[in-house]
Amino acid sequence: MIDTMNKLAYSKDEPADLVNVAIEELIHQKYELPIYNTLKDAANDVRKRSYRMIYHNLLNENQKESVNQLFEVSEGSTNSPWNQLKEDAKRVTLSHLELSLLAEIG
Repeated sequence: MIDTMNKLAYSKDEPADLVNVAIEELIHQKYELPIYNTLKDAANDVRKRSYRMIYHNLLNENQKESVNQLFEVSEGSTNSPWNQLKEDAKRVTLSHLELSLLAEIG
């Protein structure tokens, strides 16, 4: 189940998608289904690991620095740039965030 989620973690961003894939795999293997929270927690763990792998293995040092700056609060401010990005969360998608970061990174 975890292996199946790991394979799809880079193409599916929503934890619900990973949970659905895990359910399909468990049914295919004729296992009894665990409670939903177990699957949800596993999906969240897989997603966290995939994000860390992307950060550590795919980004160069300049890109990492740009990402890190999103979480730094400048002097005289109470919010980080990340908080400013989150204000429009209803319109922001992962692909939009990626495009914005890539545009800033250059």
